[in-house]
Amino acid sequence: MYMSIATAVNGQDPHAVSPYAVRGTQWFGYDDPESARVKAAYARTRGLAGVMVWAVDTDDFRGVCGQGKSPIAAAVQKGLTNVQEKWTEL
Repeated sequence: MYMSIATAVNGQDPHAVSPYAVRGTQWFGYDDPESARVKAAYARTRGLAGVMVWAVDTDDFRGVCGQGKSPIAAAVQKGLTNVQEKWTEL
C-alpha cells in the first residue's frame, strides 16, 4: 500500500498520527516511515511487548520511493530501539 500511494498524500490525521489519501470516493489510511516510527516509539515508551506490521510486502524493499530500502521496517526498528521523545496524552 505504501509504495502505491506514497506520492498521493492528501492529508495527515492528527488522531491516528498517519497520512491518508483520497481518490474519488475512496479513502486510504496508511503508515509512512514517520507514523510507523512514532507508533513503535509509543509502544516502547508504554512498555508494550512489541508491534505488528500487517503486510511487510507493501514496504519499499527496493528503495524506489527515495527513502532507502524498507523505510517502514527501518522506522519501526528505530522507534523500538531509539526512543528519545516523551509522550503526552492526545
